[in-house]
Amino acid sequence: MKKIDLSVLVLEGDNLRNLHKLLLNIDNALTESPKKISYEILVADSKQRKSYLTTTQIKNITAIDKTHLLKSSNGKIVAIFEEDSLVTPAWIPKSISLINNKDNVIVHTEVTIFTPKKQGYYIWKKADSTSEDTIISLSIKNQWDYPIMAAREYIEDSALTKLWHFTEQTITQGISHIVTPETTSFNRSHPHTTKLPFMTFSPLYEKVVDSYLRNSVPNITARPLTSSTQLNRSLKETLRKGHVWMKRHSTLYKSVVMPILKGNDLKMIGKKIAPWAINDWKIVHQYDRTTFPTRDALRAIEPYTTLSVNAGLALKSMLAQVKNKPDYLYLSQHMMKGGGDKVVLNYIKAMQESRPDWKLMLIITEEFDNNWKDRVPKSTQYIDFWQLSKSFDITTRYIILMRFIVQMQTKKMLLAMTPFGFETIEHYQEGLIENSYQIDSVAFCSDTDSFGRTWGIHFFGIPETFSALHKVVTDNQHVIDETLELEPLSRDKFSVHYQPVEYVMKEPVLQNKPQLPIRILWASRVANQKRPDIVIKIAQKLDPNKFIIDMYGNLEDEYLAKDFDNIPALNYMGGFNGLNSLPTEDYRALLYTSSFDGVPNILLEATALGLPLIAPNVGGVSEFVVNKETGLLIEDIEHIEAFVDALEYVSTHPEDMRRMVANAQKRITMQHSYEGFKKAVEHDIIGEYTQI
Repeated sequence: MKKIDLSVLVLEGDNLRNLHKLLLNIDNALTESPKKISYEILVADSKQRKSYLTTTQIKNITAIDKTHLLKSSNGKIVAIFEEDSLVTPAWIPKSISLINNKDNVIVHTEVTIFTPKKQGYYIWKKADSTSEDTIISLSIKNQWDYPIMAAREYIEDSALTKLWHFTEQTITQGISHIVTPETTSFNRSHPHTTKLPFMTFSPLYEKVVDSYLRNSVPNITARPLTSSTQLNRSLKETLRKGHVWMKRHSTLYKSVVMPILKGNDLKMIGKKIAPWAINDWKIVHQYDRTTFPTRDALRAIEPYTTLSVNAGLALKSMLAQVKNKPDYLYLSQHMMKGGGDKVVLNYIKAMQESRPDWKLMLIITEEFDNNWKDRVPKSTQYIDFWQLSKSFDITTRYIILMRFIVQMQTKKMLLAMTPFGFETIEHYQEGLIENSYQIDSVAFCSDTDSFGRTWGIHFFGIPETFSALHKVVTDNQHVIDETLELEPLSRDKFSVHYQPVEYVMKEPVLQNKPQLPIRILWASRVANQKRPDIVIKIAQKLDPNKFIIDMYGNLEDEYLAKDFDNIPALNYMGGFNGLNSLPTEDYRALLYTSSFDGVPNILLEATALGLPLIAPNVGGVSEFVVNKETGLLIEDIEHIEAFVDALEYVSTHPEDMRRMVANAQKRITMQHSYEGFKKAVEHDIIGEYTQI
């Protein structure tokens, strides 16, 4: 078959109005070209489109199965369009001329103007692929979007389905992406809604982008909205309203002030958008009457380049911290003092011992005081993603994190207490599944806020990403049962990993005739979850000559030390650095009052140190504390008298308490040994990667 000059391929879509406007646009550009162009227009097939094509007056159009568009084309040059775009008519003949005079090029418009309905206007000025800024931008977003045009030999099927990868691949091969000067394309979607198909590793990143991004660590230039910026916006709005009033009512304003303002306005607009682009906008108005470069539209238009460059620089900063690409990633909300963070450290330790050849990395995703980051092993790379990305909107943060994960080339990770991590996985789970990522998750317990709302990762995170998850591991069976009661999920993906205790077991110090007052230990965060208000109520009912509760813990949630003053049976002792830093031998029992939890580490540690337990039946507590067998279990945390009775029982039944401690220590040996935990990690998480 004789070759023609140009094949125009229109990708699949479901908006016939947009398709019709685009085809009118292309047809006019080709038929009105100064130089005659032989062409064909191939449209990805659909039932709707077939019906439309039987009625349209536009010539040389054929509906083709979307998988055969390129194969069915016959042009020496190929142009590819999405249906929601329009283009300045001059782009087609100008680009054909460029391609005929230059080898190894793929051609784009110089400018893309986004004109989404009711969402503002954005202008994206393009550059050739030799610019450092454009390479940095490409690490986050592909600026060389549709429409594209190139000699047939440079177009592959991936140009129709995975344009980002096609762009990276062609640049790697030495094919330049260039712009046709003074040409404009128009996209009727918001720039944030364009697809982000970067779910597989990019060869360009290693061969080209990497050479740019690792040269230096930049200062991040993206800035959050400051209070002064907000004030300026309010002031501008006030002035705008005054301007409207004067424009209507003041003759002097109309005759003198308005011409001056109009001149300044035009100068300001000229800095954002060139006259030729404004003219292009007027030209495409003949195809789409809903868009026109009104003065308001030109004032409102925002440059789009900065976002991608700055996001690329943030990614550059992350990459500058990477010494070695990891074999396994941990994403955690924070690394601060607490049982949940200790669980993360346990998994890191077990994995290091099981696979000493693996390189591990911990990524912190949210804003917290990470006062335990020094506990992260030196061999585990630590990256504070929040600090590097906090100035960006949440959508851009999703992009930066996922791009980083993909470029690390590890497909194995664990999510621990990270709402943002789950949101990112949910955003990209289709690509993660397609590319066989192994994503594990940790869940501990439900949380209840001050309004009585119950929430937790197993309700807001795990169900939404469940199809992408390999395993959900917990430190208690209760959270699994609670989840499956409300969510129709497969039990097979859940496993209990009881957390290890590595203390040397101590005999309980329980005198038959204890010295009064009997001292009771409370050690936890002084936070709403841990219910210090319950401790106050208990202490108020105690005789200080018989019982004293010593409360240790850092103050949180607006608690102050003075809140515990003037209660004779209660002493606030300040913070502590682990239970073994306290004189536990001076105490007769550990009092625990959390309103929700998994299997708290502090109960395990107190048992190992020989302390009897008094704890409420919440979360997974009853999987370790069995009433009158391994401790005293309080069925209702609000039942203050039950706690008081338990303390009396401790004081009057020393032998029984000694027996309970011995039973609890046996349970630790059987249920919470480090070797048992390590084997569970090897079986459920490391799996076939472990060679024993």
